Amino acid sequence: MTRAEMTVWTARAVRLQPNEKARAFADEAAIRTNRGWIGAAAAGFVTGTPGNRFAPAGKVTRAEEALVLNRVLDMPDPDPFPN
Repeated sequence: MTRAEMTVWTARAVRLQPNEKARAFADEAAIRTNRGWIGAAAAGFVTGTPGNRFAPAGKVTRAEEALVLNRVLDMPDPDPFPN
């Protein structure tokens, strides 16, 4: 699984809305179509790699997956009854 795939799937699972301006990464051109989801996720539970890069095609390690899951579980619960 790539970092981009994990980020998009996790953002959708917790019902984040795409946000292209949440965070800018040095390799933004490599992010392409998932930029909004990655921006949303970076605002809450995904960080970049050294050098302010996201590395969207990079493979996710089990440690990274565990860290993201831990951060997601620590997020406040969204409103279960949105308007």
